Amino acid sequence: MLPDMKGYVSMLRHLTGDTEENRQKMRDEVLGTTVKDFRDFADVLEKVNRGGIVKVLGSEASIESALAQRPRWLETFKLL
Repeated sequence: MLPDMKGYVSMLRHLTGDTEENRQKMRDEVLGTTVKDFRDFADVLEKVNRGGIVKVLGSEASIESALAQRPRWLETFKLL
């Protein structure tokens, strides 16, 4: 990284409380992921696909655009 980017990243990490310990923990978890973890996650996704409810918040224009591309894909209602 160039010096200005190093300073910016350092500032963001300070402001968000992102410590080196947290970053190392995340690395360890990502690198420690097993095939079983992926299979377990696939099971969760399958359950959501069969009977889960997914809620989407967005601008009216964005949601209308999504519905134009995939009609009847979402059931919509105005919240506010």
